[in-house]
Amino acid sequence: MTDSGTAQGFGIALSPTILITQGDARPWSAKWLKVIYCNEWMQKIYAGGGTGNIEAEVCVETFFTECCHVRDWIKGDIDSIPDLTEDDVDQWIERSEPLRTCRDICNSTKHRSRDWPDAVLADIRTTASGPEGTRVTIEIGFNTEDPVDADALQLAEACVKSWREFFDLHGIDQP
Repeated sequence: MTDSGTAQGFGIALSPTILITQGDARPWSAKWLKVIYCNEWMQKIYAGGGTGNIEAEVCVETFFTECCHVRDWIKGDIDSIPDLTEDDVDQWIERSEPLRTCRDICNSTKHRSRDWPDAVLADIRTTASGPEGTRVTIEIGFNTEDPVDADALQLAEACVKSWREFFDLHGIDQP
């Protein structure tokens, strides 16, 4: 009998599982990557696809919380970033209107209300979902006489831009 060149085989397809274990001393860049992910998630929600108001609001709140916490993570890694001080980080946030607003949103969603003298309350006021996507409006300073509305995605992108300017100014490589 001659070999016809036909191969026969047997295979098993497995469903692999990937396990990712987070270390105790994660760098600030791990928090930054979450900010970028949340910003991209918000862009997709704005682009459409039938997202409901709850998912959109969770996305927005998550973005601003993660973005605000970048400050703490950078300060936690301050020894690994040459020539950077904690004051550099705090002063940048005080000079950056988007990052100050980010902090106000984060603290407002965390504490629900804030009664210290200079507190600015900022939170989601409206969520509009339709065939063209979802839009979320943040009301900034609703505890004042002159509250201002801001589009959540525009504010998120201004926050990302401000952090990137900070990184560039201090020669910090971004992941």
